[in-house]
Amino acid sequence: MTTITTIIPYKLSPHGELINSFSYVLSMQERSDEPIDVRFVDTTVTVNAYLNKYGDGYITVYQPKGVDAYWYSNYDVSLHNMVVDYDARGALYRYPECINDRSENDLGLAESAKIWDDYLIDSGFNIDNPVMRHVYSDYDNVLPDNRAIYPTNYFEHGGNLLVEINYTVNGRTYTHDESIWIFSK
Repeated sequence: MTTITTIIPYKLSPHGELINSFSYVLSMQERSDEPIDVRFVDTTVTVNAYLNKYGDGYITVYQPKGVDAYWYSNYDVSLHNMVVDYDARGALYRYPECINDRSENDLGLAESAKIWDDYLIDSGFNIDNPVMRHVYSDYDNVLPDNRAIYPTNYFEHGGNLLVEINYTVNGRTYTHDESIWIFSK
């Protein structure tokens, strides 16, 4: 089992909006050549995406196994909604037949083990008024151990994580989202 932990840091801007901390630091550095002495993480969303990876050095197949997330803030930030979506798309194969039933000269997966050319599995949650530090999860919408996904399309296949938060700071409501590739062809 592999865990991919993604921590999305936010800084409270002078205007009251949460912005990605990395973007904030880059904008500060562009304005000054002096060292920056400022705290640049005020709120975080931490997401763990779980998957099994199997491969032989040439090909890797994936089994998405769930997702969980929580948020934390050291400022007066109110989250009204948190959406976490972990989807995986690719050719669906029977596992381990897809790897074990190949001929020695074939570097591809066993075609006889292919079930579906363009399969999508989606797990995640949409939580209203999420409680700070409480871990929300979806381990129900996962690929079984006898199936695996192989991304065959560079642009559309792979594992993707979408995180969206709706929040209020200083009486103003905002939405922020991030999309992160977890695995691809």
